[in-house]
Amino acid sequence: MDFGKYTISATYSGDINYASSNAPPTVVTIQPDYSLTASSTSVTIPSPGGTGSSMLTISPINGFSGSVSFSCSDLPAMRVVNLAQRQLAVTGALR
Repeated sequence: MDFGKYTISATYSGDINYASSNAPPTVVTIQPDYSLTASSTSVTIPSPGGTGSSMLTISPINGFSGSVSFSCSDLPAMRVVNLAQRQLAVTGALR
């Protein structure tokens, strides 16, 4: 789900054993656990075989503690991405 507020309600139509029932609507707010920023929004490789880099920074929000995993997919042919860390533990403090 995207971040934001959602209204959830439940309805049971009933059957021969149980009566129908309706739960009142409840508002649920989905908030992010962390923010992710990159030192650059693009990386230019000046020549074939060259390299480039960008640093990712994870900042916990509301005391988030957990693991964040990184991966790359759908790369163009002959492209390789090497990640210094594939998974990072976030412990509620800036890292």
